[in-house]
Amino acid sequence: MKRALIVDDSEEIAGLVALIAAEQGFEPLQAVTPAEFMALMSSEEIDLVILDLGLPEADGIELMAWMASQSYTASVILISGMDENMLVAAKEIGLARGVNVIRTIPKPLFRENLIDAFQAFLDQG
Repeated sequence: MKRALIVDDSEEIAGLVALIAAEQGFEPLQAVTPAEFMALMSSEEIDLVILDLGLPEADGIELMAWMASQSYTASVILISGMDENMLVAAKEIGLARGVNVIRTIPKPLFRENLIDAFQAFLDQG
């Protein structure tokens, strides 16, 4: 079973995404802080990261840079309530650093968008 790590400072949003991930056949794990994210990435085999750009202690761009520095190969779906141009720019930065950013999803999150993103990950092999 593929593992999806949901990283969002809103436990409500993380829980919703985890529920949909489980429905799509993933084993969901959740992190609310960057420290929890780094600990789980270091201790678990993670296939997919659903990463909020706007975390209080470190933003998603910093966490993608950390992933690249550690040579993690998990794919990433970026989510954010920020301007959609910021999501696109963050995706480009992640890709330039060697992170496999497969999708961006603006908040508010819609179930269909999450299902499409999970399916896109599963379809890539």
